[in-house]
Amino acid sequence: MGSILIHPLLLSFSNAEVEDQYVRFRTLRTLTPVDVYFLCLNFVLHAAFVALELLRTDRRDGTSCLVAVVLGLAVVLLQGGLMLYLGEVGWMKLRTSSIILFRSLRTIVSVYGVPRRVREAPSVGATSLFKNLFFGSGTLIVAWNACGMPLLFKHHLVVQSTGVALMVFLAGRRFCANTLENPGVRELFDYLWKTLDDLMVLVAGAPITSDAELLLTSRRAACFQVVVLVHMCLGFLVPTLVLWQLELQSRRSFAASMTANPMWGHVRFDDSGVPDLGRTIVVCLLGLAGIWTMVTDLVFNIPGQVSRRVEL
Repeated sequence: MGSILIHPLLLSFSNAEVEDQYVRFRTLRTLTPVDVYFLCLNFVLHAAFVALELLRTDRRDGTSCLVAVVLGLAVVLLQGGLMLYLGEVGWMKLRTSSIILFRSLRTIVSVYGVPRRVREAPSVGATSLFKNLFFGSGTLIVAWNACGMPLLFKHHLVVQSTGVALMVFLAGRRFCANTLENPGVRELFDYLWKTLDDLMVLVAGAPITSDAELLLTSRRAACFQVVVLVHMCLGFLVPTLVLWQLELQSRRSFAASMTANPMWGHVRFDDSGVPDLGRTIVVCLLGLAGIWTMVTDLVFNIPGQVSRRVEL
């Protein structure tokens, strides 16, 4: 059979039979136990959220937040019911499609509920601004789902990028509209944007091309740019790099166990094409900085772009 290659990006084995064996191994040994623990944790959290919402008396947005947390609890119960109905063997067979379904449902519920929660609790200081930026834009929710409902990396890339895009464009824009209504936040946000802009320009090694004065008339555009950066870093890159490294270690361990098997002892597993984690992180940071500077030029420097971006 010769060498079995590990894909440098997707990490899949080049041999279909070995890949199938690894998927069963990974699902049984790691993914299914994670599903159970995460489901129990989510049940406790969502039950607490529902209880807290029922006890609240200062509702500015009717019962929409209560509806959102009840829907979240319903998704948890639905997943738990399906896992009990299918049993371990049935869940292993349908796990990938089921996790994609339930992660999608969680994203939809979050898109509905998160902006309403932000509107009920406007920011008044730096701590609240960062709290709303991470929670209110949905960043930590998509990262939480990625780590608590993990998929094989080749599936994770598609599902996570789609979830992040939906959260950015559906929840992120409303987050900016709600947050910037508070006058006390605007100066803090101006400082945050300028700091991030200087940092990204420094990393990219490019001259500062944005006109900071235009920020004053384009806060929504700047806010949306910050939301995109936060989502790309914390919502996509961090969980993606973590899951990529964990799966790579798992595949190497599986390959070592296969090599010890007399049936596969003559096979060599080749992962020489897989880049090391440090180099991957550097490339990602440089890419982020480059994207930031390009977006900044589009948003603030090209005539006619500012007015369109402000409408975001």
